[in-house]
Amino acid sequence: MVFAVVLCIACSRAIQEAQPDVPGGQTAGDSAKSTEDVSSGDVSLGDAVIQYEPPEYDFKVDEITVEIEGLTRGYDIAFVNDLHMITDTEPGDVLEENLPEVRERYETFSVTPEGVHAEELWPEIVKFLNYYNFDAVVFGGDMVDYCSHSNMRALKSGFDDLKYPEEQILYIRSDHDYGGWYGGSVFTDQDGFMEQAKLWDGDDGSACIEFDEFLIVGVNKSYQNLSDGRLRFLKDKLRADKPVIVVTHVPFYSEEDPTLEQVSMATRNRIYYWNKTDSVYMPDKNTQAFIDGMYDKDSNVIQLLAAHLHASWDGIAANDLKEHIFAPAFEGRIGIVHVIKANDGEEK
Repeated sequence: MVFAVVLCIACSRAIQEAQPDVPGGQTAGDSAKSTEDVSSGDVSLGDAVIQYEPPEYDFKVDEITVEIEGLTRGYDIAFVNDLHMITDTEPGDVLEENLPEVRERYETFSVTPEGVHAEELWPEIVKFLNYYNFDAVVFGGDMVDYCSHSNMRALKSGFDDLKYPEEQILYIRSDHDYGGWYGGSVFTDQDGFMEQAKLWDGDDGSACIEFDEFLIVGVNKSYQNLSDGRLRFLKDKLRADKPVIVVTHVPFYSEEDPTLEQVSMATRNRIYYWNKTDSVYMPDKNTQAFIDGMYDKDSNVIQLLAAHLHASWDGIAANDLKEHIFAPAFEGRIGIVHVIKANDGEEK
């Protein structure tokens, strides 16, 4: 029995070491990179050959670099957001009178420019994540277009196929991950909360990956103002004696860069991020306290990572705090964050 456990551990480590390097590296903001020409990774262990095949779909990667002083090694983080997966195109989990709207979104929204539907893209995303070795995988919200039994089964199937242990995965939910919209007349928001709680990590709001040298802290349910409990959790993590990368679905306003508003208006025709005025998302006392804590010049938050706009944006939120918004996965894009030692572009 002990030998079997040791063998399993050895297999896992060998597989990790045999996989190809993550695409790119130390190149910020390149959203046009392709992963088409990469070698496959496999490992032999006795008579067994364990292999993770590369995805057939040629994903484009939206890359950024985050620098941390005194880092002892480099880290690669995958960021997948706004897949808006739809699997309901026949009567079943969706009421028949809702099917025309669901089918329209399936054909015109939940699909790549090449015509690959999000339900077909999801297994390819899993292949991409398994083919490379990431130190963490962040799912940035709106992974399904609405919550239904069929959509959740498909999402769970992909999660079950991931090679990563739970402590390396962070899934922050947003409104589409819970809501029973479009075809969801038979699926209430409370059903969505219950389904999400069963999916991966309990959905208790404690979204955090802790490395020895920095934290990745997730703002779960970022489409809502912060409850007292979620504010306490986030403020506690922001007081940690190490740098913090904050991930959220709904972005936060920039005090310095007007291009964020321009991108939001161009893609969503409104201010579609947390903003003090004229926004769908207006911070209350709790949410503003959290924002003020992040934006303080002495904050240990070094990077904001966000989604939701369905467009890529990179800029400054406040006081040299950088914010990056990733393009949506339904366009065939995956984000990659390279965390490297400050002032050392060769560090990996």
